[in-house]
Parts: sequence; structure tokens; C-alpha cells
Amino acid sequence: MAAADLQNPDCTAQPSLSGDRESQISDSGSTKGGWITFLFIAGALTGLTLAAGGWGANLIVYLIEEFSVKRIDAAQISNVVRIVGAIAADCFFGSFCIIALCSCISLLVINYAFISVLFFTPFFP
Repeated sequence: MAAADLQNPDCTAQPSLSGDRESQISDSGSTKGGWITFLFIAGALTGLTLAAGGWGANLIVYLIEEFSVKRIDAAQISNVVRIVGAIAADCFFGSFCIIALCSCISLLVINYAFISVLFFTPFFP
């Protein structure tokens, strides 16, 4: 029996790694994934949840104070905006494009708020 038959008993032609390459892969000691990756994913999801909650709360307060919308209506508008954003992300653009777009919009809004406070607020001595 040939060595190839011992490695692959069903006799299908599959390329195999050489012995040196296999030893390099098994001795490299690097593991991918696992609990270390879980910590990064959990941290990212925690930050995302906090950001989304803050965004929703700020939207509700803005609608109530600036547009004099009733509290219940403002909460419903906030929920509709989230649902429409989720549908757009899933159906049309993909989550990465939506996250990038919303991050850019958020950065522009924060910069606008900072610049408006910096230049348009009267300074009292």
C-alpha cells in the first residue's frame, strides 16, 4: 500500500501538505478565535449598545424640546427610525456601509456642535 493511500483511504486526489509545512503549522502556537476574540466582540457590542441607546435618547429629547412632539410620539418616531435603518442595512447597503455612513454623519454632527459652541457663544469676561 502506498503512502498516499494511507493518508487518504478513500482514494480521492487531494493535495496534502508536506511534512515540514505541517510541523510549522502545528508548532506555530498561534490560535485563532476563542475566548480572546470573544472579549473583543463583547466589548464592541457593549459600546455599540451604549451608543445606540444614547442616540435614541438624544433623538427623543430633541424631538420633544425642539419640535414640541409628545413623548409617546417621539418614542415611536425613534423606534421607526431604528427599524428603517435596520431594513436599509440588511436589504440594500450592508451593515459595513451603514456603520461607516452613520459614523461619518456622527462625526460631522459632533464637529458642527463643537464649532457652533466655540464660535457662536458669547464670551463674558
